[in-house]
Amino acid sequence: MTVPIRDAATVVLLRDGVDGVEAWLLTRVAQMAFAAGMTVFPGGRVEDTDPDLPWAGPPPVDAAFVGAAVRETFEETGVLLGATADLRAARADVEAGRVGFGELLRLHGVTVDPSGLGPWARWVTPEGESRRYDTRFFVAALPDGAEPEDVTSEAARAGWVGVTDALAERDRGERLMMPPTLVTLRSIAAHPTVAELADHVLITVAESTTFRHGPLASRHSELAVVEMLYLAVCQQDYDRTARLLSETTRAVYPRRPERRPRPHARSNDEPRRDA
Repeated sequence: MTVPIRDAATVVLLRDGVDGVEAWLLTRVAQMAFAAGMTVFPGGRVEDTDPDLPWAGPPPVDAAFVGAAVRETFEETGVLLGATADLRAARADVEAGRVGFGELLRLHGVTVDPSGLGPWARWVTPEGESRRYDTRFFVAALPDGAEPEDVTSEAARAGWVGVTDALAERDRGERLMMPPTLVTLRSIAAHPTVAELADHVLITVAESTTFRHGPLASRHSELAVVEMLYLAVCQQDYDRTARLLSETTRAVYPRRPERRPRPHARSNDEPRRDA
């Protein structure tokens, strides 16, 4: 039986800590049908209404994924990305489906600026799993004055954890992680501050295409590359993982071509070389 691939989005919420960058990590409850007991970032499936949030300006090209990222972060932490309003009192109603997220924003005259969410990675659950997701990973700095809360019913615990500390706990067997979480944390650990990481995002996506409409030959080939990456991590083949990450980054986020220096212009007073 073919398992459908569902679109999803997740957000790595970050802040600067005393010993480096910290991430808001959740441990999923044991009763969850997918990734039970695993350390994860806030996130979940894309909903039909996610593209239709009240955007501050033109909607982002991948509005469904960005909208899901903003909504899921609000549902699971109370943090509202891209806006300054405090709507935490309605968080539980949104999570329970008693009120729509876009409806809540419009009711309070709130618009969402998506510029603070940086695209970071894309992962597709490989074949053979009972549930499959095509997930976009975003990074976002904790907004000024905001503080996430351990409130979602989907997590047994949640809190700030140093990225290097989380990786060390995983290596000691004290924290369970699926490959996307592991690789994401390892890639973030290379950056000493959130600001430096944000600069890296801006450089990487400059002159790039969108997630879905990449320059790869087709969506099928793009998914194939990401699935191979997922399997390489599962097999702990980290040399292959690094190579695939490099290839995927170049394909999905092509860098701006280097400009060749202009030919030297000879002044009237400069002697000719063949003179």
